[in-house]
Amino acid sequence: MSVKCLKSGFAHICLFAAMFMLLACEKTLEVDPNEVAGSFYTHLKNKDFEAASQMLSEGILGTASRQRWIDFMANVQTDLGGLKNIRIRNVETNTVRAGRMFTFDVSGQYENGNSAETLTLFQSLSASDLEIVSYVVKANGLKAVVPY
Repeated sequence: MSVKCLKSGFAHICLFAAMFMLLACEKTLEVDPNEVAGSFYTHLKNKDFEAASQMLSEGILGTASRQRWIDFMANVQTDLGGLKNIRIRNVETNTVRAGRMFTFDVSGQYENGNSAETLTLFQSLSASDLEIVSYVVKANGLKAVVPY
C-alpha cells in the first residue's frame, strides 16, 4: 500500500470519528415539539401571557423585555379578538450547527379575523428540552408589532 492511500484512509477514519462524536453529543428530546407548541398556544388562548412568556428563550428576551413580549401577546388579542383556534399547517425541522430548529407555520383563528403565524422552537445540542426563539404574527388589522 502506498503512503498516499494510508493517509487518505486515515483522513476518512478521522472524519467519520468526528461525525460520530458530534452525533453522540446531541441529546434526545424529552418533549414533543408539537406538545410544546400546543402548550404555548393554550396559554395564549387562555390569555395567560405570563405563562406563555415563561416559554421564551433567554435569547429572545435579550432582544426585548419579558413585559414587552407579554404586552405584544396581549395586544395581538386586543387587535384581533380572542384566540379561538389554531391549525398547524406545516412543521419544518432543520439541524443547525448548535442544535435543531422546529419551525411551525400556524394559521390562527381569532374572533375578528385570521392570522399567519410562525413559531420557532430550538433544542441546543446540550439540552433535552425546547425553547421558543421566535414568534411572529401577521394579520390584516394587526397593529401590534413584534418586539424585536
